[in-house]
Amino acid sequence: MYLKILEWSMIFAGITLGLLITFQKLVVCKLKNDIVANYVPFIAFVMLIYIVVALLLAIATRGTINKVVTFLFAISPFAIGKFVTYKTETFFSYIQVICAFLSSAYTFLVLM
Repeated sequence: MYLKILEWSMIFAGITLGLLITFQKLVVCKLKNDIVANYVPFIAFVMLIYIVVALLLAIATRGTINKVVTFLFAISPFAIGKFVTYKTETFFSYIQVICAFLSSAYTFLVLM
């Protein structure tokens, strides 16, 4: 039961994170600074949930390969953030969105 809750939480967190980052790049960045100032901490909070759920899922999952792949998805925001500069922010945002959707797909297709 605990594992199923973590799996569904990972799917939900990955899809939500991907959609929030996409919406932020397409719509929110073009709006006033007040809206952006409130939206960015919300993305950070969802990313924190994504990381915590992925780490818990990496601990609870069976199989070494599944643990390693899930752990790589858990640390992907930090790994991607290490290479970001102001000029490459859009490119790495797309990479983060792809990684979030891939983690949801991997959880749904492989772990369930």
